[in-house]
Amino acid sequence: MRRGHPAAAAFGLEVWLAHPHVLVSGQGATRGALDEALARLGRSRRVGVVVPSFLLVPPLLAGSDLIALLPGRTLPADPQGRFVDFAPPIPVPGFPLHLAWHARRDRDVAVRHVAALVQAVLAEGGDKPGGHR
Repeated sequence: MRRGHPAAAAFGLEVWLAHPHVLVSGQGATRGALDEALARLGRSRRVGVVVPSFLLVPPLLAGSDLIALLPGRTLPADPQGRFVDFAPPIPVPGFPLHLAWHARRDRDVAVRHVAALVQAVLAEGGDKPGGHR
């Protein structure tokens, strides 16, 4: 969330759910892993906007009272201190990431190299703590 967001002062489940959320979905789904975790507790959130990419989230947060649950590795550098982050107030399971390329590139050394680098970075273990903004 943005620094100065009303939820930042007393962050917790009730405050978290009182504000609209950004949902990232490449397929345009309006529910995600967080919604499933909340449903198990008999709770729900209000999704204010659905976007197809994590790259679109920071500008939305910076200019609004939206909240987003993001994997820590997707958090952009924030040298201006525009955002604050908190661990989610409930456990939320992760999700799989897939690498894909056209079949005609299967033997492309550069594609294989980049895919191996991405796989190595993701396999380094875990996520950065506090992936909630």
